[in-house]
Amino acid sequence: VRGVQKAGIATATKHFPGFNHLPLDPALTDVVLETELTQLDTYSRPFAAMIAAGTKAVMAGPAAVRAID
Repeated sequence: VRGVQKAGIATATKHFPGFNHLPLDPALTDVVLETELTQLDTYSRPFAAMIAAGTKAVMAGPAAVRAID
């Protein structure tokens, strides 16, 4: 993140909370991530690290997240 942005290119981290935790492709169907809030904290750690490093944007995924909806 820092190196890319130092070169003048904005970074974005995507897609919160992470597609690898979804049962289906949210681009093809409506998807709900069924997870506890404590597990969501684990999923969010890479995003928190990117934010701490200065990423310019976080892209949300198109899935509903039951723990925060």
